[in-house]
Amino acid sequence: MSFLRFRRGSPFVIVIVFAAVLSIFLMMIGRLRQGYLTLMSKSGRDFLATTVGETGLNCIFAEFRIDNDYHTHDLYKPISDPPWVKPIKKRESSIKSIGADLYVSGVKEGVYGGGTQFGQFKAHIAKILGKNLKKTKTLRESQMFVRVEVMAHVGDEKHPEDDSYRRVSALVEKRSPISEYLLYDGEMLDIALGPYEKSKNVFSTGRLYGYQWITFSALNGKDEGSQLSEMEKIETPGMIQAFKDTPVKFANNNEITVTKYNDSTNYLKFNPYDGFIVDGSHGGHSIKLTHLPKEDILAKAKKKNGGGLIIETATFKKSAWKNPYDTGTDYYDIDFGEFRVGQTDSDTPPPDDGDPGDEDNPIPPPTGSDDPPEIKAVKGEKLLLYSKVPLRVWGCPDRTTTIFCEKDLVIGGDFNQNPEKAQDYPDSKFQNYKSFYPKAPINGKGNYKIGALLMSMERILIDVSRPTLFLKNEAKPFFMTCLAKALWPVSTAIEDETRENLCPMDPSKRQGIFGLNTSGGARFTVIFSLYKDLPTAPDGDPNYENKVIDIKGFFTPKSDGKPHFGIKDSAFRKKITWEIVHSFRDDGNLSRDELDRIFEMAWKQAIKEEAEGPSASMGPMGLINPLFDEAQKNFDSSPKKLGIFSPEITINASLVSTTRRSATWKAANGNQKVFDEIGNAPANTDNILEYLKPPRFIIERVYGSEIRIATGEPKYFISGNFSGTAFLRRRIWDPSLTGGAYQPKALPFVFNLLTFREDTATKKEFDNF
Repeated sequence: MSFLRFRRGSPFVIVIVFAAVLSIFLMMIGRLRQGYLTLMSKSGRDFLATTVGETGLNCIFAEFRIDNDYHTHDLYKPISDPPWVKPIKKRESSIKSIGADLYVSGVKEGVYGGGTQFGQFKAHIAKILGKNLKKTKTLRESQMFVRVEVMAHVGDEKHPEDDSYRRVSALVEKRSPISEYLLYDGEMLDIALGPYEKSKNVFSTGRLYGYQWITFSALNGKDEGSQLSEMEKIETPGMIQAFKDTPVKFANNNEITVTKYNDSTNYLKFNPYDGFIVDGSHGGHSIKLTHLPKEDILAKAKKKNGGGLIIETATFKKSAWKNPYDTGTDYYDIDFGEFRVGQTDSDTPPPDDGDPGDEDNPIPPPTGSDDPPEIKAVKGEKLLLYSKVPLRVWGCPDRTTTIFCEKDLVIGGDFNQNPEKAQDYPDSKFQNYKSFYPKAPINGKGNYKIGALLMSMERILIDVSRPTLFLKNEAKPFFMTCLAKALWPVSTAIEDETRENLCPMDPSKRQGIFGLNTSGGARFTVIFSLYKDLPTAPDGDPNYENKVIDIKGFFTPKSDGKPHFGIKDSAFRKKITWEIVHSFRDDGNLSRDELDRIFEMAWKQAIKEEAEGPSASMGPMGLINPLFDEAQKNFDSSPKKLGIFSPEITINASLVSTTRRSATWKAANGNQKVFDEIGNAPANTDNILEYLKPPRFIIERVYGSEIRIATGEPKYFISGNFSGTAFLRRRIWDPSLTGGAYQPKALPFVFNLLTFREDTATKKEFDNF
């Protein structure tokens, strides 16, 4: 009976047991599911924290675009504890907040802060002090690396164990294409700058970069092409193509010749030579300078006693000169005058642990400066001129100078060149002055130049339409020899001796014209016959007129193949002739000072008349062809070289333009290449004349770098109608751009992410950061 009762209740027991087991199973499943969801939630927070950290890193790169010196600490020293040295107290951010999606609070007590709707970040930024390498002249390794650390937090802090903390660490490379590169092109770099059939164009030291590709080519069939020497790097993310065989010597003394058989079109034969020459298939990467930091430069120009000046329409006089490719635009002239530099700092590279950079020093301008009054009034060791209007500049700034222009910037003549220094090319390659690397510094008082950087958000154009603005130092000794000849030397020996006195290789050793010998006899017939028998007035004396006929003829505009410094104003011709004769009446000599005064008098009149309407027979245009021919005699077999130099527009500055190329251009060999140049063109309009024809040429020498960012859209096309072909272009890298006392202010930089690391962090590390 009891057995039956047991069997009758057993199903209930089984059900209860199964229910218990099922409950336990379901409980285990629930716990596993809850743990999985918890795990998924934590993983999601970690991912969000990483994105917040990356947002902070991107914000820092955005700050670099506006201010390349943005930092929270002066230095990062890995061996120090803590490694972040000298925090700054406060620094505003250049980034505008976007509600809760993105907010940035700038730097406070050494911490750069901000966040998104998902979390917040903190960051430290500082340069890593390195050591400059002797084998790289173009790089400043001690200043080119930046350490960035970003700490990110995602969570509400109610359940700390569920919050996520991440650390993003990055090593950032800070590069300056402007100081490192001899030639940089944001589109295609074509190094055909000829034509020249006597020798190759040598590009020495520095780096070459083309964003799309690099071509080694020639300007026409007679052009010898280029030769590269001491190249630290030739780089493009695209391809390198040789239309002309080009010898290359690298900084490590390895040598190759790039031809169509071993360039990028022949992948298997292309040799990168340990990274010295690289294309996109062999490690070449983008170093794209996308823009000029307008906001940062403007802010620096506004700083009190920082050397800054904002140029607007009322600051300088409107120029009468017009750009023939853009006649509707008004330009404003800045004539920096003579070379009166007062800075005497050593022109040596700065030490590894320091660089004056953009520090402000409210010192007055150099004593005796002849810069325009608006610029002379600016206090600061270095000038930073920010222009909102198109500019046309020439002359010699008396302080290290940066010019930033929102519009076109035209270089209308010699810029930043001491005219008292010899342009003594050792041979007809016209590559570099023989005395350009003296033992004394090349920058500073008594030397060649100072540091200069010219930047334009549009074009930089080189204008040779007005030779009075660039030919003065070459024309001066030749002008004086022509004048001496017009005084009728009594013998060839006297003429040659006078030529040597007036045209020494060192212009500072120039002498005067000695009209009489030691016994009072004649050396120059005109001087001997007039110095004691001078009429009281220049008019009405036939004897006087006959004797000064060649002097007047020298100043009369003519196209007879002879040298003439033509003056249109006949009254002025009489005046300057009388001034010459009157100067030697007392002692029979024309001293150096008297010759200088006469030359300045003639040159001033030539500037006036050339501005009113140029003529190929007037002023320096009437001298330039025989001057070129006379200068070439220096390279003949004659052992005696004179200081009569070839026509040259000399620009000692780094040139940075933004507009994309919009001109007649063919990449391969040929003459279909029109540069951003104006003047000496066969258009022969009222303002543009061809006064010097091939095979004669003007040397166009840029000592610095030539950088084309090529991101802005052009406003006009350069067809070549107003751009001449009689140019010999030379580009030489300037080491003072990389640092030191003469490095210009407001140098733009680009930033590249070299390394990136992401790690887990703790709440304590975040709070103490």
